[in-house]
Amino acid sequence: MEKKKIVQDPVCLMYIERDKALATSIYKGTTYYFCSHMCKDRFDREFDKEQFIRKMNESMRQGP
Repeated sequence: MEKKKIVQDPVCLMYIERDKALATSIYKGTTYYFCSHMCKDRFDREFDKEQFIRKMNESMRQGP
């Protein structure tokens, strides 16, 4: 049985299965996964994408 890869949406911080992400975006060579097109659109429109990435990294250190 294959272990499912869990990723975190950088906008809403929801944990999702990578294969079930509804949208993705590439920023500075890294692929980010989103639970919805709304979160992806918000990320893509935001000038300071680093704010989302910082929040996601802080949340990941704390764990789900």
